[in-house]
Amino acid sequence: MDQDDGLDVPRRTNADVYHGLMKAGISAVPGIGSPAAEIFGLILAPPISRRTDQWMETMAERLRLLAEKVEGLTLESLSSNEPFVTTLLTASQVALRTHDEEKLEALRNIVLNTAICALDDDLQLRFLILVEALSPWQIRILTL
Repeated sequence: MDQDDGLDVPRRTNADVYHGLMKAGISAVPGIGSPAAEIFGLILAPPISRRTDQWMETMAERLRLLAEKVEGLTLESLSSNEPFVTTLLTASQVALRTHDEEKLEALRNIVLNTAICALDDDLQLRFLILVEALSPWQIRILTL
């Protein structure tokens, strides 16, 4: 895709590269390098993995709570709901590219609202792109 439509795949950051270099450096130490590198990798997960895990855990918990509150809503039914799956995947890509809690909360809300009632696909995509484009202050103002 030539234009920036908000659907870019997350790329490795400098922190990810630094993490890999540190692990490689530790593994080069004779005798203890390999086990020490594995311990380093377990204790300090690469930032993108940490973000992915945190996002998925939060979404799973929020969806579970929503399914308890909304009659007829199940996680199984959501997995076959194509507009929901598309929204979740797109929101996940955007979430991995930010650390800002206001944006993350807005993305979570978009996904949860899609689980309850599906909007037009184009409108849903515009909401996701808008959340990515807005600054945290702009999102705070909109929430007021």
